[in-house]
Amino acid sequence: MKSQRTSRNVFRNTTKKNKTDPTRQITEALLMLSTGFVLLLLINKIPQNINWIETTKDNWIDLILGLEKIFGALFYFVMLGLVILGIFSGLILILGGSWRVIKLYANKKNKIKRTQSSPYLKKDR
Repeated sequence: MKSQRTSRNVFRNTTKKNKTDPTRQITEALLMLSTGFVLLLLINKIPQNINWIETTKDNWIDLILGLEKIFGALFYFVMLGLVILGIFSGLILILGGSWRVIKLYANKKNKIKRTQSSPYLKKDR
C-alpha cells in the first residue's frame, strides 16, 4: 500500500507572526511623533540669515581638499610600506644567499675530506 503524500509547503507562508502588544505600538508611535516634532523645531530655530549657497560651496571645497590630503597621506603610507617590505625582502635574500654559499662551501670542503681519507677509492687503475 502506498503511503499518503504530504503536501509540500513551498510557496506558503509558514512563519507565525507574533502579534505585538497595543501598548507597545502606542508607545512607539508617540515616541516617533515627539522625536519628529522636536527635530522640526530644532531645524526651524536655525538662523535665516545664513547664505546656504556659499556655505554649501565652501563645504564642498573643504571636503575635496580634505579628501585630497587623505589620499596623499595614504599614498605615502603605501610607499613607506613598500619600502619597508623591500628592505626586509632584501635582508632575507642576503641571509638566504649567504646561508647557501656557506652550506655549499661546507659541503664541498667535507666532500674533499671524504674523498682524500676514503680507503675504498683507489687511484691506480
